[in-house]
Amino acid sequence: MTIILIIAFVLLLVVAIFTYRYIRQARARAAADRILSGKQTADVEQLNKIITTLMSADSYTQQLAESDYWRVQRLRDMRTEMMSPHP
Repeated sequence: MTIILIIAFVLLLVVAIFTYRYIRQARARAAADRILSGKQTADVEQLNKIITTLMSADSYTQQLAESDYWRVQRLRDMRTEMMSPHP
């Protein structure tokens, strides 16, 4: 009986961790899309946080990896432009 409870607890813990990571990645993608479309403004710190989240995400399909790659590239370009001095 205790073995079943331990297995159930470990399984619940694994599901909770994967759910948290999935939600975190989905929120980062949504925020990146809002920023890139111009619906939301962001400062350098927010861009860094989104880029870090997307870069640390394990994309399980090639399509997600490709779309995340382009999001990150565009966000990096925005961050570079924000950090460069303007005359």
